[in-house]
This record gives sequence, C-alpha cells and structure tokens, in this order.
Amino acid sequence: MKPTEITNQERLSLAVAWVVVLWLCITISWFHYENLLHMLDTGSYLDFRGGGQEDHPALYRILVPSLFHLLPERLRDLSTHLNPPLDNVASIFQIALDSLTLFLSFVFFVKAVNVALRIATEQQPLVLVASWLLFVYVIVFSYIMVPNRAQYFPYDFTELFFVSLLLYFSADTAKLRPVLFPATVFVATLNKETAIFFVLIYLIFRIPAKNWKQPIGIAAAAVVAGALAKLLALQVAAGFASENGPGAALYLNQLSENIAQLRNPLFWFAFTANFGFLWVALAFRRKDITRTQWLLCGAVVIWVGCMFVAGISRALRVYGPMGIMLAWMTLVLYLPALLQRVKPSSPQLGPAG
Repeated sequence: MKPTEITNQERLSLAVAWVVVLWLCITISWFHYENLLHMLDTGSYLDFRGGGQEDHPALYRILVPSLFHLLPERLRDLSTHLNPPLDNVASIFQIALDSLTLFLSFVFFVKAVNVALRIATEQQPLVLVASWLLFVYVIVFSYIMVPNRAQYFPYDFTELFFVSLLLYFSADTAKLRPVLFPATVFVATLNKETAIFFVLIYLIFRIPAKNWKQPIGIAAAAVVAGALAKLLALQVAAGFASENGPGAALYLNQLSENIAQLRNPLFWFAFTANFGFLWVALAFRRKDITRTQWLLCGAVVIWVGCMFVAGISRALRVYGPMGIMLAWMTLVLYLPALLQRVKPSSPQLGPAG
C-alpha cells in the first residue's frame, strides 16, 4: 500500500474523531460560559454596553458584539422559555460562537502541525489524537481550571481561533498570503488588539527566506490593517463610551500591581504554571530546537513581558495564545519520534522545510 493511501476504516476513524472533538468543544464552551456569567453581563456586553466592564479595554473589542448584531433585532430579543443558560438568544449565541471558534481553532492548529512535519496520510488519526490531547490540555489549563486568578471574557475563544489561523498562515512558509494575512489581522484586531503581535511571528518564520522584502511588505500591511481596525473599534465604541462616562482606557497598566505580587507565593505558583508547564517539556529538548524555534521562544518572552505590564500576571488566560504556539512547538519536537515508534515502517519524519 502506498504511504499516502488511507483505508475506509481510517476515514471512519477520522470522521468519528472529528465528531468527538466537536462535542468536546461544545462541552468546554459550556463550562467557559458558566464561568463567564460570574465575570460580566453577557447580554449587556453583546449590546455594546460593556457588560459591567465599561472601564475595561473589553469595551473596544467589538467583533463578538458586531456578529451578534448581525442577527435580526426580533431574534436577539427572543425568549426561548428553556432552562438557563439557554433561556435567551444572547446566551445561545455565545455558546454556539465559542463552540464553533474553538473547533476551528483546533482545525487550524492541526493544519499548522501538518505543514511543519512530513507526516504520512495513514498516520493522521494518531496526529489528531496527540494534537487534541495537547490542545485541550492548554485550553483547560488556561481557561477552565485556572489555578489562581480566574478571568473570562466573551472574546476568549474567538481570540484562540485567530491565534491558530495566524499561526497556520505563519508556519506555512510556502505561501505568503499577501492579502489574506493582513485581512485576517484586521478582523482579529477587532476581536482583540493583541492580534498585531502575530505579525512578529509571521516574520520569524520567514527570516530564513532569501527574498525577505516581500514578507516585510506584507507584515507592514498587516500592521497598518491592525491599526485601522483599532481606530474603527474606537469609533464604534465612542458613542457607548460617552453614554457611560469618559470611556475605557486603551489598556490597563498593571505593572505596579504585578511587581507587588512578586512577594506573594501564590503569584509564583501561578506564574511558573504558565502554558501548562510546556516550557519544561521544551527545556528537555533544547538541543533540538532550531533557530526559528528559539526566536519563537524569544517572542513568547516578549509576550510575557507585555502581559506583565498590561495584564494580570496571575490570570493565566492572558498567556493562552502563546500556550497554543508552545503546544504546536512541543508537537513539532516530540511527535516525529512518537510516530516512528508506533509505525517504524513509515517514511522518515522531520521538519518540512
């Protein structure tokens, strides 16, 4: 049998696996939404009124409310007469959106793994299982079973979708995507401004390229697209901000509070648990890390530094996006050897480029 062939039984296994993944995404999204109810009023947030967080930059993260307002007004106000949280359309919309974006996040996460490694088609079920185990580990650790300071927002899982999508675009170095990458950064920035950070990730993957001028031009266009998206978000939110006072700050300066937390043992308990301790797994394979991967690790350090200023460092969700990237890197380093042990007769596995 050719290495690229796949049997009907393997196709069925893959189909069943994807259905299970979708069901688990719905379950995780449900748990996330129940936690979210303790954080803010989702109905108010989806109506561009901040959800009780009018002084928080969340006011300017308008993608999720904008999607909700694509529904007809009569439908948005409809009561379903079901048990909570399915008793109103706003809750159903949030759970459905989280489920869909979490599922798509995993889809592009797997695609990013596949473009990084030479993996035979018949091994895809094993790749799917290994990818899901690490993916869901990071998600649950960062967004569900938070070991210390827990925070939840309606744009958490949409952010993860854009993280996986931009990671896939960046890792797929065979395609530059001169229009699609900046356009994705534009939309992702409407969800959360940290999407602009992935312009750096895009450039890191393309540093070895001989023709570096075109990637830099695409990265510059993505930065401009992100800036325009942020200006648009400010304009959309301006009217609602004026109704509720001076409006939210563009970011919250948490530096002094985070420095004060350095004396708190619970801070170190949470901080060292960053990315679900994946940094420990990477440390064991540090001799195998390539130059590009070292630069990606440097980008993670920059992200942590930025979050130390603008985020609550004990709230592990602020590191969730980089957790996805470290999970990808862990699979790239460990998965080839694992697959060789499972199927020794398969072709040699290794980095794709």
